[in-house]
Amino acid sequence: MKALFVYNSNPAAVAPEQTKVLEGLAREDLFTVVHDLFQTDTADFADIVLPATTTLEMFDIHKPYGQLYLSLSRPAIAPLGEALANTELFRRLAARMGLADPCLRDSDETMAARPSTGTTRT
Repeated sequence: MKALFVYNSNPAAVAPEQTKVLEGLAREDLFTVVHDLFQTDTADFADIVLPATTTLEMFDIHKPYGQLYLSLSRPAIAPLGEALANTELFRRLAARMGLADPCLRDSDETMAARPSTGTTRT
């Protein structure tokens, strides 16, 4: 592995076999990007840290653990500074990489409105 992109996680603190994870993150030949709200343990190893938005700044659907309902979050404020939502960052990366699949340009609202293709529990 030559590059690592970390978002919505802090593997330096939560992954099993932490010693091996920290050794891997410390590799000089590993290019690491972290997209997060905070300077996490993993971000300490990053070559680049990109600011992520908070729940107050983005459109999202939340599926709580142990519940049978979804909740919708609409942005209450504009993103601060250069912060981006994960989905916006991925759209921009896909465009810069020349990826052409139309779904890679879908807005958050379009993705949220799309019927789920996941399995249904009975």
